[in-house]
Amino acid sequence: MLLATSFLFFNSQGNCEQVTKHRRTFFHKSFWAPTASQAAVSIQRTRAQIVALSMALCVAAFGATQTAYAETFVAGTNAWTFVQAPTPVVLAEPTLATAFGNHLNVNVTGVVMLVLRNHSGQTVGYSASTLVIGPNQIGTAYNVAFGLSPGSYNATVFATSTAGIAISTSSSVLFTI
Repeated sequence: MLLATSFLFFNSQGNCEQVTKHRRTFFHKSFWAPTASQAAVSIQRTRAQIVALSMALCVAAFGATQTAYAETFVAGTNAWTFVQAPTPVVLAEPTLATAFGNHLNVNVTGVVMLVLRNHSGQTVGYSASTLVIGPNQIGTAYNVAFGLSPGSYNATVFATSTAGIAISTSSSVLFTI
């Protein structure tokens, strides 16, 4: 048995279209079976939607939402170098000062990380500071160690770009609070 149902709808161009769906019944079970032209249009629309979605994902993943970082491709971990070893300074809280030199001909924004470990090698604290160093200039980052009990800690300092890519090597010193 073949039944036909027609209905009207507005397509993506704003035109009114009539669609006829055929319903076939066999053994008391029914299903919708589109005509051959409706199936072809449906496949074309599906392909177009897949292409559009793929293009949108590519644009989102490869550039529309990301900034290029010159230091990542030009100098890697040599973008910034240590001018002097990290040094404890006297401020309101225990602080480690680290001077970096920028070896690129552009301003570079970096995140300077301080990781503190106890005598067992367990990470017990960390601190991050942001630093912008001009072309071929020197800048000093101040990382504060909050909430640690008095004692000696192994302090490791390194810098990354704002995208999380390493732009310096690391340096470790003994840091006493």
